[in-house]
Amino acid sequence: MKCKVKLPVIILCIFFMSGCIAFTPIFSGVFGMDDPNLFIKTEPLYILPLPQGKNSFILMQGIGGKFSHSGNETWAFDWAMPKGTSVYAARKGIVVGIRNEPEDDKIPLESRKANYVRIMHDDGSIGVYAHIDTTWMTPGRRVESGEVIALSGNTGFSTRPHLHFHVERDGRSIPIAFMDVSDELGIPRAGRTYRR
Repeated sequence: MKCKVKLPVIILCIFFMSGCIAFTPIFSGVFGMDDPNLFIKTEPLYILPLPQGKNSFILMQGIGGKFSHSGNETWAFDWAMPKGTSVYAARKGIVVGIRNEPEDDKIPLESRKANYVRIMHDDGSIGVYAHIDTTWMTPGRRVESGEVIALSGNTGFSTRPHLHFHVERDGRSIPIAFMDVSDELGIPRAGRTYRR
């Protein structure tokens, strides 16, 4: 059986894979992968938790993304990245929690638990890095901004390898901004590519 793919689908895929800026409003509006109405100006205290260098990573889902960024995780970011990519601390702090268990494919997807690293910052907020493959961090360890803390993965309720990042206070995500995002608000947009 032959599979025919129409030209608009091919163009859509090219724009999606390239992170084309002109495509961002379509990506956000049609797919609902971020909600600019929720963008709030805050002091940019964070660096992107991405590797430095020439590789770029597309933000699959941003603030208020309709797939899973609501409720306690409204202000969250999901970057597509190959399994085993280095994940960096977005801000200095102390490791206050980790989960570093092997993935069990026999457990249904919706019941799987994600591996993570949780880092408490000096102001009491906590950075959460989730769906990682593995980490060597231990609770109580002090980490610096830009330090490698884990390798990305596809653990937990995840449909593809990616890094989920958000900052929380009292169990709820809070608005944040990044120093190394050129947007006026310092907020990454779904459908665009980013690198440090």
